[in-house]
Amino acid sequence: MSFVQSRLIIVTDLDGTLLDLSDRSFAAAKSALNRLRLLQIPWVINSNKTLSELELLRQKLVNPYPLIVENGSGVALPKGFEDAFFKQPDEAYQEHGDFYLKPMGMPRAELLALLEPAYDTYKFLGFDRMSVQDLCVILGVDTEYSEKALDRHFNEPILWQDTEEAFDSFRTWARGVGLHVNKSYKFVHVSGNAGKGESMNWLTRCFLDGDSKPHVVALGDNETDVPMLNCADVAVIVRSPRHDPVQAQGKLRTIVTDAMGPEGWNMAVLDLLDIYGE
Repeated sequence: MSFVQSRLIIVTDLDGTLLDLSDRSFAAAKSALNRLRLLQIPWVINSNKTLSELELLRQKLVNPYPLIVENGSGVALPKGFEDAFFKQPDEAYQEHGDFYLKPMGMPRAELLALLEPAYDTYKFLGFDRMSVQDLCVILGVDTEYSEKALDRHFNEPILWQDTEEAFDSFRTWARGVGLHVNKSYKFVHVSGNAGKGESMNWLTRCFLDGDSKPHVVALGDNETDVPMLNCADVAVIVRSPRHDPVQAQGKLRTIVTDAMGPEGWNMAVLDLLDIYGE
């Protein structure tokens, strides 16, 4: 069975979806990952993590495909990547080690300039004002992890320290200056004029066979994933131990998993492969 016949592409969030929230393990999803590999079905990571954070992880996951990074604000295309259906658009890219970076939103410096006045009105702390050691304490991780999390090009996570009422006001203010605001587990993510949905659409269009677009399945678990879930043909909402399932609607079908995290991810992907992959 090949992608030629299945015409399927998987797009997935990581934390709380493919990765367990407690230990960042994907062990419970290995059977579905192995089957994707066997069927040669592309699966794309769409995460709020930076490219630096994802480089080692994608090796552990044995994922050779392009990546969507920083909450949809950029797409990372591996140098030398080849696939029977993938055609890289002739556009401007930034080089970053073994990758070409395609900006989808505004550069981080421009975003930070727009965000700066909000510090006078609201209480929050952005990554640009955190040291490596600050982030180590907040996340409970080592220095190397923090350095990679701070190596950002587009998106700006902030630690919200104000009230919920103030957050609603901040979101409205941000929208007025052209910024997108989404809550994740620990941080609020501030992005420019791009998100997980727009970037997913751009990247999946690169996997065309003639004029035919692949059948897109997106999997996510929190508010930042809603734009890509709404853009997908099939939206899989993975249950979380931290909140009720998000509200999203795939174009053709929406599934809410029974199990949580990577276990739910695994079961959903295997079930969908039984329908679309063979």
